[in-house]
Amino acid sequence: MRCLRWGGSTGGICEVKGSSLTPFALLCAGSPSAAGAGTTDDYAKALQALRACIDATVADLSAMINEGPQSPRLLRYGPFVTRRLIEEAIAAILARFDPARIVVAFRGARTSDFRVGDLNQSSLGWVRDVLPEIRVEAGATVWSQSTIKKSGVVRSPVDGHLASYVFETAHPQVLDALNAKYATSTDLRQWVLHLQKFDDQQGMALLADLRRRIAEAYSYLSKGIHFEFSSDGVASLDVNELAKRIADAIQVLATCGLYSHFSEASLCRLSHQAATDSFDLLARQFSN
Repeated sequence: MRCLRWGGSTGGICEVKGSSLTPFALLCAGSPSAAGAGTTDDYAKALQALRACIDATVADLSAMINEGPQSPRLLRYGPFVTRRLIEEAIAAILARFDPARIVVAFRGARTSDFRVGDLNQSSLGWVRDVLPEIRVEAGATVWSQSTIKKSGVVRSPVDGHLASYVFETAHPQVLDALNAKYATSTDLRQWVLHLQKFDDQQGMALLADLRRRIAEAYSYLSKGIHFEFSSDGVASLDVNELAKRIADAIQVLATCGLYSHFSEASLCRLSHQAATDSFDLLARQFSN
């Protein structure tokens, strides 16, 4: 596999083979063969749909990446496809922690008063479900009564109560698994090295880092969709920066997916070994 070092020291993304698709969907949407996963109810159907969407979106993105750093399709459609992947992956991870939320979205879309183009109350939203505004008073935490009263119970995989619980409790186990996986490796990717810098008491610090990265990536990609980049009157993206933001997004999503399989609060979990192996495949393809 060859890496496209578009961004030099600022980042890059690798040529992506078809074998990378299933590991990404599995990390985010979990194993369809896990105990109690089900196959016919609305929850199982929602997860199946998310797995299929993630695989299709990664296939589209992979094809554009493999066309090379000056691919017109990547520059034009890469921001949209990557932002879609962020939303699908976050929805899949959220669904495995909060089945009721994804069932509400799934069933709500079939109601007679669901309106395409409107802000439907059942639909997943970036602010409501991913990066909500959490107001924490001085001296308080997300667990304080004052915070819950103002912001409610926040179930985002990258912010609030659910994310805080997962990264605080699962972080030591994930570190142990990564250290064991790479104990004799001489070819550690930068993203793996970055994760290993956070000791077993720094799960919350890692979460803050992931939250910042995904927010910045999403913002940059949104500007790419809304024609906010221009040079001499021509809308354009910087290919190196785009490569970095795509890699950032996939690294954050893969990391959140990895942590989800080390938390007993999630459904459809992979074994720790399978989750770590899937993460390793993505780290090798989307990190220098």
